[in-house]
Amino acid sequence: MRKLTVSTPYRPDVITVRQFGEHTARITWHKSLRESGWESEQGKPRKGTVNDSKLENNLSRTKSTVRELALCNTWDYFCTFTLSPDKQNRYDLEALVKEFGEFIHNYNRRCAPEDKVKYLLVPEQHKDGAWHMHGFIKGIRKKDLYINQNGFLSWKQYDSKFGFISMDRIRDKEAASHYLLKYVTKDTLHTVSKLNAHAFYSSKNLNRSVEVYRGSAQFKGQWDWEHPDGYCKVKTIDLRRETIENYLVFPSADHQTDCSPEISVDDGFRPYFDIETGEIYPTPFDRLEFAL
Repeated sequence: MRKLTVSTPYRPDVITVRQFGEHTARITWHKSLRESGWESEQGKPRKGTVNDSKLENNLSRTKSTVRELALCNTWDYFCTFTLSPDKQNRYDLEALVKEFGEFIHNYNRRCAPEDKVKYLLVPEQHKDGAWHMHGFIKGIRKKDLYINQNGFLSWKQYDSKFGFISMDRIRDKEAASHYLLKYVTKDTLHTVSKLNAHAFYSSKNLNRSVEVYRGSAQFKGQWDWEHPDGYCKVKTIDLRRETIENYLVFPSADHQTDCSPEISVDDGFRPYFDIETGEIYPTPFDRLEFAL
């Protein structure tokens, strides 16, 4: 029987596996997956607009990115960065971020590349409008750390320039990542969107997750999460306790990483699912979000 190939940006029934650092992997089944290189039929939302549908998608996308950066990099401490009104304007997030970036740049000038401070921070606003930040940090020199009067580990240079910081060594990165995500809220996204600011701030060149497989495979086991409309299913694996092969039966062709379909017939509407980021963009027909 002659096989038909139809030109389409979508691949049906695709399994992807991404690895997040050393200990975590995520298996995702996609009803259809959009390839890169095709223009969106929907177009991108206009920048600067804030609405519930856009916020829902931004919230899901932001949480996914923060979790990815948290899990894919090595961190020393979970920190809460606060400001002294005598040293900084606690109500100006833009100025805070600029000052903090310059502070880290100057601190790193005396460090070898592998010893430079790296960070991942999420801003949070007090009820009175003042800002502080929570997040992860790595690379502070031991001689610059001390125990402050409240019994918390602190950073001399930060205290001197900004105000107050409390630090706690990270013992369980997965648990700490979940804790950090609680600060990524719809209210914060709404506020930073109006300010043209960001929902999180991070050092350049942090590690990202790596796609280790893309193709067809048979899933065995129970999914952790399924999209209510059946567009995707997700399973997260702790690689310290189990393997990817515990959940996937691969084709005999040695885990091929490409799965261009031989037959692909348009069976109606397909969601705009970005192959590069894994995010589902909103459509006129439904409101979608991607699982963590």
